[in-house]
Amino acid sequence: MPPNDRPLLIGITGGIGCGKSTVCDLIAVRYPVISADLIAKSFLSDPAIRRILIQRWGNEIYNVDKPRFDQIARIVFQNREDLEFLNSIIHPLVLHRFQELVDTSTEKVLCFEIPLLFEAGLNHCFDFIVTVWCHLMIQLERALIRHYASPESIKARLDTQMSQDDKRRRSDLCLENNEDKDKLREQVDMFLLLIPSIPFRSIRSFSA
Repeated sequence: MPPNDRPLLIGITGGIGCGKSTVCDLIAVRYPVISADLIAKSFLSDPAIRRILIQRWGNEIYNVDKPRFDQIARIVFQNREDLEFLNSIIHPLVLHRFQELVDTSTEKVLCFEIPLLFEAGLNHCFDFIVTVWCHLMIQLERALIRHYASPESIKARLDTQMSQDDKRRRSDLCLENNEDKDKLREQVDMFLLLIPSIPFRSIRSFSA
């Protein structure tokens, strides 16, 4: 797709507890931010997908027709085969939806919040990639507080993700979130000023 026929595409990633959702909330004041997690969760309510998942994991993963996200997360982050099974169903649908949003957008810039951007091989689908980073101990503390999870469950999630340092090295920009929100906001404000000067790249479509 020629660059002039689409918005500038910015990917925002980072590990659990690093603050990427806070960054995206700040960016969303200026530019639209699309959440991969919200789109993925919406597909879990589809009746056809519900039947497939119940057949594998049982009725306890739904409360009537509403997904029990914590229960599903507990299953897939403890077993790589279960995670791969879920991803094989949900990821193609999410990517198709991403491409629909790009193809129909009238925006100049679209931002995508994708926790597993590099893990899913989507780094070639963006003009610019931002990683939200913090020190490991701070990450663990925040994750435990905000997700009301056990250290074991947080570790299980981290084991499915690329290391923060690897994400940082492969990104165009790293926003460091080791201090308070004001420090993070200053970095986001600088990034917002940078966006109009970011050049388009020759990128791959999400549905390629």
